[in-house]
Amino acid sequence: MKTVVLIPCYNEAKTIAKVVRDFKRELPQAEVIVFDNNSTDDSSTLARSAGATVVTIKRKGKGYVVRRMFEMAEADIYVLVDGDDTYSAKDVHKLIEPIVNDEADMVIGQRVVVSNSAMKLINRIGNFLFSNLFSFCFLVRVKDVLSGYRAFSKQLVNNVPIIMHEFQVEMELTVQSLYRGMRLMEVPTAYKERPDGSISKIHPLKDGGLILFALLALLRDLRPMVFFGSIAIVLLLSVLSYGLYVYFAVRPATLLDTVVIISIAIISWLFISTGLFLHALNRRFIELNTLMSRRKKN
Repeated sequence: MKTVVLIPCYNEAKTIAKVVRDFKRELPQAEVIVFDNNSTDDSSTLARSAGATVVTIKRKGKGYVVRRMFEMAEADIYVLVDGDDTYSAKDVHKLIEPIVNDEADMVIGQRVVVSNSAMKLINRIGNFLFSNLFSFCFLVRVKDVLSGYRAFSKQLVNNVPIIMHEFQVEMELTVQSLYRGMRLMEVPTAYKERPDGSISKIHPLKDGGLILFALLALLRDLRPMVFFGSIAIVLLLSVLSYGLYVYFAVRPATLLDTVVIISIAIISWLFISTGLFLHALNRRFIELNTLMSRRKKN
């Protein structure tokens, strides 16, 4: 089975050559491709000298780079790993084994921090919150939804779309895979600190906000009944509380009270109706996608 290692890279001159050599050592038959996202340092030259094929992607954004990876690379097994040398190449065998054995379509490398300095406290808190929020919204247990170390089957790469451009891509890959019935698995992988001189490109607050909005957008698009139904329930509970307050209040109910209660009740019903309509529409798209997948096999 042909394996390809895909490495997104932006200004990783301190680490990219080592990452390429490590994966060529662990997977000597695999093709290693570095997708340089318009770096301003020597990342491309160093990656090429270490034995990697280098593709330059001018448009900025990790999500866009991953989309181009999936469009350009051809293989049976795809390995995605960051070029910052925080993931261990030795763990790649644990990631690809379930793909080889046809046990999973995506294997996520669940990061196990090997030292306290490997991941900042704010990053740990953010990953914990996002992973639990994701698990709650999509009814599946994923402990590290933001991991950048993953392995994919050819079927997943050919059928899962990517439309987001930044660091939300890991979240989107996971959600879109679940939506299309792909099999997911997590395996523990070592996560170490960056070497001296290597700088993280992630801004916790800015990128955390983008990831949160991405999660809500995916929930709205792919599980509309949950998204709109939750809003409707909150509105109904608020109008019920307000109605009880008015009923038990010493003062008599006013016209404004009546207008507020009826308006919120109507709005909540509109949210429920929207959720039901989009849920039915989504089911039809799932059916269409299933039929198209069968035709591809034939």
